Amino acid sequence: MVEGVSDLLYLTTISEYLNANKRTGLNEDITIVPTGGLDKVASFISLLRGSKLSIFCLLDSFTDQKSQARFDSLTIQKIYI
Repeated sequence: MVEGVSDLLYLTTISEYLNANKRTGLNEDITIVPTGGLDKVASFISLLRGSKLSIFCLLDSFTDQKSQARFDSLTIQKIYI
């Protein structure tokens, strides 16, 4: 999972570039899902938790207190990202 569509495009473009240059890009079994922001990450994790999928999140860094508080709230809920 990533926060936004731009993150998805960035990772997809890098992977395609690597593949085109005979290097290893993202595995075809990996699906990148944009969540629409940090606020929605917990909802996506909750929905997918029972699916027995390996779930990883790539989040933007945050420098403001509001975003840090949202992240802290996720970890308090035992949703480790």
